[in-house]
Amino acid sequence: MTRTRRPSARPRVGATVVAVVAAAATVLLGAAPALAHAGLTGSSPEDGTSLTELPTEVVLTFSEEVRTPATVVVTGPDGAGLQSGEATVEGDEVRQPVERGRAAGEHTIAYRVISSDGHPITGQVRFTLEGEGSEVGVPNATPSADPSADAADAADEGTDGTDGTDGTWSVSWLVAGGVLLVLVLLLAGGALGARAMKRQRRDR
Repeated sequence: MTRTRRPSARPRVGATVVAVVAAAATVLLGAAPALAHAGLTGSSPEDGTSLTELPTEVVLTFSEEVRTPATVVVTGPDGAGLQSGEATVEGDEVRQPVERGRAAGEHTIAYRVISSDGHPITGQVRFTLEGEGSEVGVPNATPSADPSADAADAADEGTDGTDGTDGTWSVSWLVAGGVLLVLVLLLAGGALGARAMKRQRRDR
């Protein structure tokens, strides 16, 4: 009597492994963009440029939309603040009005913004004003030793306790959930593979 051999379960095991790996890759790749924070991609004036006249506003462009509020501190070579009013956010751009220049020399644009995931981003852009400034921006202003610190302090005062912690926790939970899902898929794939191997042994 001829015995009919059932198809081997190995192809099914291989397909299960491939499916699990594909699912894991999808989860990890999907979580990667959530970990990326906004970064400065351009500015006006540009970093390191030289100008003959101070612009009426500075513009910072980021790699993604940023939240309000944003804080920008513009300081002259004497450390005095030259910004006028509050910065405005328009999608991925932050605009800060500036008073007329105080004196020639290096100027600093210090900023603090919040990326879409709630992570605070700080940095500086420097440019040089050539010639002699003829108008005063902020009379009797106290020089600032660290413009970035001023930007951070001003942002903390205007955020009403919102410092991006909730957004950071959201990203952490997303990553943890992705890792847990991958582990569950791996365990499920292993269980299916073990069952398939048992069936294969019984069929022999």
